[in-house]
Amino acid sequence: MVVSDDDAYHFRVFMRENLQLTNAYSIGLIRITEENGEIVLCRYNGRHGQHRNQIEKEIIESEHIHMYNQEYVANGYRADGYAIRAHTYTHFKQAVFVFFKDMHIVNYADFFPELVVYEQ
Repeated sequence: MVVSDDDAYHFRVFMRENLQLTNAYSIGLIRITEENGEIVLCRYNGRHGQHRNQIEKEIIESEHIHMYNQEYVANGYRADGYAIRAHTYTHFKQAVFVFFKDMHIVNYADFFPELVVYEQ
């Protein structure tokens, strides 16, 4: 469980890594709410094939970051159906590090000390 500084918001982090297909990974953040249940806010994915943004008709064939998009929700698509190309990571551990930094998770090194090598 991840909690905001003011304890007002609660989240769950998930990580999936395929040890045989090294580009097939996903790291994400889910907001937990009483009124709406769980909402996927973002997913940091590897280069695992094509992703197509349904509204924009854009195809991404590289590492990419899915993010919550209200327009997608309003049009009946998954809340995290929109994605952008990722230029900040190329493999799983680096993606985990970038995710923690982007999400402002301050104590990640307590649980993943091996990621401090990416600190610059």
